[in-house]
Amino acid sequence: SLEPRPVLPSLKPLGATVGHLSRRIAADTKRLAEKQATDRAIVEHLPDPVLVLDAGRSVSSANAAARAAFGAEIPAVLRHPELRAAIDRAFASGAAETAEVTLPVPVERTVRATVLPLDRASAGSIVLVLSARPRERAVSFAWRRTPSDRS
Repeated sequence: SLEPRPVLPSLKPLGATVGHLSRRIAADTKRLAEKQATDRAIVEHLPDPVLVLDAGRSVSSANAAARAAFGAEIPAVLRHPELRAAIDRAFASGAAETAEVTLPVPVERTVRATVLPLDRASAGSIVLVLSARPRERAVSFAWRRTPSDRS
């Protein structure tokens, strides 16, 4: 004798829930993509050179200021012994490090290097900010003024 098959409950409520979750995930994904684009635009327009290094110490991104200041010389900048030491310490400790570094390329300048390790979710990346020393900024500003302003 054949036994009656169990009757499945209606799948309509499950389908509605899946549809709702799908729309919510799509909206969240769109908001996240917009936030990431905004974050990238902010970093791109910062006045100081900013580099992001991956766990292998390769440059994964450089903002406009870094590209303008160092261009093809970014690898040479990263080979500076004091800067490399600060980067190594930051990778090892997971804590922020700073160093005053005189960079010979492409034009000699002294910068304050701030090395900021990112959280574990960022796969061991660090952010490197190369800020001109305040005195040098003042001198640079003075020289950028027009000759008529210097009188």
